[in-house]
Amino acid sequence: MNFRQQLTATCLFSILCANAGLAQIKRLTLRSDFPAKTVMVSNMNQELGKKSPFLVAAAVEENGNQREYRSLLQFNYEYLPSIVMTDPHMISTAELVLYPTNADFLANKYDEPGKLVVKRIIENWYDSVTAWDNQPMVDSVGVSKLKVKIHRKEPEIRIDVTSMVKDMIVYGNKGFMICQNNKFVTNTLTGLSFASSLNTDTLRRPLLVITYSDGRNFSDLQQMQWDQRQNRPVSTPIYTPPPRSSGGSGSNKSE
Repeated sequence: MNFRQQLTATCLFSILCANAGLAQIKRLTLRSDFPAKTVMVSNMNQELGKKSPFLVAAAVEENGNQREYRSLLQFNYEYLPSIVMTDPHMISTAELVLYPTNADFLANKYDEPGKLVVKRIIENWYDSVTAWDNQPMVDSVGVSKLKVKIHRKEPEIRIDVTSMVKDMIVYGNKGFMICQNNKFVTNTLTGLSFASSLNTDTLRRPLLVITYSDGRNFSDLQQMQWDQRQNRPVSTPIYTPPPRSSGGSGSNKSE
């Protein structure tokens, strides 16, 4: 065997060894109705367990008062593979897929861009008794934002929620809060509406697409970053329900 043949054989052997050590990449899609929880809350009323076919994230200033709509959604992680539940490192990406709808309150607002905000819920909640005043607290650290232009009428919206899904596996799966980040709004409605897990069009219900590895293939840097995340301070709530008194509830407070 001459030098060139030896070099070729060595290269092939190295490639085979490298490929043998690579983990296989897999993708799993969780349906939001398999099963899932969802509810919509608003400071316009105190309706308990508002079951809606829409996930609404909206804000409007009306007669000096700010009105808001927020939606809660929780997927069932029971169907995630054990290797992911044991080590969330394996997750490379997680995307929340939402499908826009033409809700009535958006009929004349197709040219109005909206900022979609997704936050990780950190407190237990029950879809049958949740309202604005007792909505669960959320993580103030891991937040995903996406500017959505309604007039484009995108067939779907994908939001990167990788860090949130990893944290849900570590700290507990309480679901997502879908809202807007408008602290100050004018006399106009800004809002977004998507099909919920209760929508009659089953093909437009939310999805959670998770891409993961079936074996450890992470660098020392990724390991260090993950370890640092686990040692971060405990998340602080951005919403605190108003104190309740015997004479009734206090004033509404939000972020």
